[in-house]
Amino acid sequence: MSRFCFLITYECNLRCKYCYLGDRRQKVGKQDYSKLPELAREVSKKYLDADYFVDTVKIYGAEPTVVPPEILAEVANIFKANLKENGWILFNTNGTLLTEEYVTTFTKLAFGKVRWIVSIDGPPPVTDKSRGRGTFEKAWEGAKRLKAAGYQVKIGLTYTDALIEDLKQLEWFEKLVLRHNMALDSLLPHSGATLRKDLQVKLAKYAVARNFWRRDVLHFKRPMACFKNVSEDLRFDCEGKALPCHVQPINFYTSYKGKSFKEICESFTMPPPVEGTANCGDCFVKPYCEMRCPLYKPEYDINCDYLKTVFEELAKYQGISREQAVSDFIGA
Repeated sequence: MSRFCFLITYECNLRCKYCYLGDRRQKVGKQDYSKLPELAREVSKKYLDADYFVDTVKIYGAEPTVVPPEILAEVANIFKANLKENGWILFNTNGTLLTEEYVTTFTKLAFGKVRWIVSIDGPPPVTDKSRGRGTFEKAWEGAKRLKAAGYQVKIGLTYTDALIEDLKQLEWFEKLVLRHNMALDSLLPHSGATLRKDLQVKLAKYAVARNFWRRDVLHFKRPMACFKNVSEDLRFDCEGKALPCHVQPINFYTSYKGKSFKEICESFTMPPPVEGTANCGDCFVKPYCEMRCPLYKPEYDINCDYLKTVFEELAKYQGISREQAVSDFIGA
């Protein structure tokens, strides 16, 4: 198991339009965090102090920084104690609650072996449209505070229609992030918030031309890969439940309590993959597409035009068939 993911809370101070948690998301103030260190200690002892070769613990939510910094730091330290020598704690946050006081308090208690991903969706008008008025300024200031405190910081960018309609906005934002010595990690939104079809094509051509298409295409896993390789990435939430899929965390298949690591992995059994939607037909990307995952509902669209255009562009540049481009990528 190379990565352990801990969904630490379902509470969030924002209401992003494309949030994968959907109705599972809660308003701030309903959850008691006093028991989180105890849960972290129990889970850490069970899985991290054994020889499972975990090198990353990802702590995310909804929004992890709704947890008081003292408690969040304690949870981080519990996990750090059992990580490999070169391991890391990775926090994924919207950044808006990272005040000077919060960052200072957390840093004093748990600085080493911690990295951060701060979610920002582009320039101020774009981010504020998808995440709420004033969000960009707060999130960007939070990211800069983390950087000033000495952390490695990535900006997590989710593509939206508003951003891709004018690619100069994306170029401006990429330069801003690099100018502040931060990295950029991008993500295509999932079902319910997918890009408009013409914008999927536009983004795909932009990505292939600049050779960063791979980081987005990799989010389209091979059919059933997340279950065949479950031992590489184990996910739990703040209720002590194991999460079978990063896309639909509502579907719990097992609880970790009273079960061994082997039993948990064996419990991740799935029905045969579905054949996709009526629109799939004999689509040339079908051998790679995540549409065949049984957790997807038939009415969902997962950026099909983006994926098809990427492989069509790659085929054109390499002088091969698009089917061969897909085959080569799967075998890579």
